[in-house]
Amino acid sequence: MPALRRAALALLALPSVAALAADAMPARKPGLWEMSSEMSMMPGQKMVARRCIGPGGDGDLLERNPREHKNCGEAKVSRKGAEVITEVVCKVEGSTATTRATLSGDFQAQYGGRVDTRYAPPLHGMTSSTLSIAARWLGPCAPGQKPGDTEISMPGGRINLQEMKKNMPQR
Repeated sequence: MPALRRAALALLALPSVAALAADAMPARKPGLWEMSSEMSMMPGQKMVARRCIGPGGDGDLLERNPREHKNCGEAKVSRKGAEVITEVVCKVEGSTATTRATLSGDFQAQYGGRVDTRYAPPLHGMTSSTLSIAARWLGPCAPGQKPGDTEISMPGGRINLQEMKKNMPQR
């Protein structure tokens, strides 16, 4: 499997920590957000996603289909100073994914942090993954964009997340 596709699939496989604890997470300002991230499986190679977020948080990158929530336990959310820490355990493709996300920022102009996940047994050969995130608000969504519209640029190419999801087999 090409590294580009494997990295994108790993990004999609990360449990939905923020979505499962949406009531406790700070709301992001609606509009176009740019999120730069680096995955532990691809050190030194950044991915940049631009995503349109709606007024109710709809279109959030970490948002998941409600049917996927049944595979996760209750998210535990705590605050430590300016940090929001969320922990959750999910079943992902026969593996147990234990995830801890630590995020901080004002969520109106910027935020950042990291998401650490351990897989038991390994998921597609991965025993753990780390996603480092730095995000910033760019302004209103572009004309014609709707909440959830996303484009990801990464080493080796560019993908449209909606098109990729359409072509993925349903679980």
